[in-house]
Amino acid sequence: MVRHIVAWNHKEGDQQQRQEVALRIKQGLEGLAAEVPGVVEIRVETALLPTSTHALLLNSTFENEEALAAYQQHPAHKQVGALIKETMHQRVCVDYHVD
Repeated sequence: MVRHIVAWNHKEGDQQQRQEVALRIKQGLEGLAAEVPGVVEIRVETALLPTSTHALLLNSTFENEEALAAYQQHPAHKQVGALIKETMHQRVCVDYHVD
C-alpha cells in the first residue's frame, strides 16, 4: 500500500470563508474514496492544532503506486484539484510505502 499525505495553506479569506472552503475540499476529496478504484482510505483534517504549519491535511491510502497515479488523473480528482489550486497554496506532499 501507498500513503499519500498532502498539506496546504489558504491563499486568502477571513476565518468563515476559510472554513467554508476547507469543508468543500474535505467533502470533495473524501467523496473520491467511493468513486476512484484503488483508494483504501481518504481523510481530510480541517481542525489542525495551532502548532501546525499548514491549515488543511489530506491523509490517504492507496492499494499501490498505480492506484495513486490513477487517482491523480481521475476526472473527479481533477475537479476537486481545481478548487484546491484556486484557494490553497504552499502545498507539501509526502508519498511512501506502508507495510
